[in-house]
Amino acid sequence: MNDRIRAREVRLIGPEGDQLGIKP
Repeated sequence: MNDRIRAREVRLIGPEGDQLGIKP
C-alpha cells in the first residue's frame, strides 16, 4: 500500500490526466 501512496506523491496526475509533477 505504501508503494501506491508514494507513487501518487512522486507523480500527481489530475482527473484530466494532467501531470502536475512533484508537490511539496
